Amino acid sequence: MSQFDIFERFSEISRRVLDTSQDIARSMNSGIESPHLLFALTVTPGSLAYDILHQHMISVDQIRLALQMEEFRSRTKRGMSEELRKVLEIAYIKAADFNHFTVESEHLLLSLVTDKHCLAYKVIEQIGSNPGVIRTQIETLFDELSYVDDLVPLPQGDDHLHDKDE
Repeated sequence: MSQFDIFERFSEISRRVLDTSQDIARSMNSGIESPHLLFALTVTPGSLAYDILHQHMISVDQIRLALQMEEFRSRTKRGMSEELRKVLEIAYIKAADFNHFTVESEHLLLSLVTDKHCLAYKVIEQIGSNPGVIRTQIETLFDELSYVDDLVPLPQGDDHLHDKDE
């Protein structure tokens, strides 16, 4: 699957997050890596990921401080890192796993807190939050939404469009 195919499924807010992460990386004179995506999620209001990060007291200032640490400094000079490509692909797969048609910001966050080797995962740990708890919170929410979807029957055929008296 090509990178282009993946991006077709990204929602408007997810694309905005990616654009913001690119701007953040550019301002730091580096390529885009997973911590830049995490940073962008914390500064893009109006999404579930933004709300979850703030519930866990993960702030822009904390991420900015972590990014100044040697272990979190960008190793990618231009473009998108392989790690971030993998993160985006995992987000796409996670969305599909939960039968979601679009990749939303919460799928991006779920992807960041899934892989213990991901730099953003390590940044979250450094800040003092538990990525596993965030992952469980998102997965539980998706499971609950899926359960509700199963309870609400969808109309079958187009019989519902006609008046029964006809």
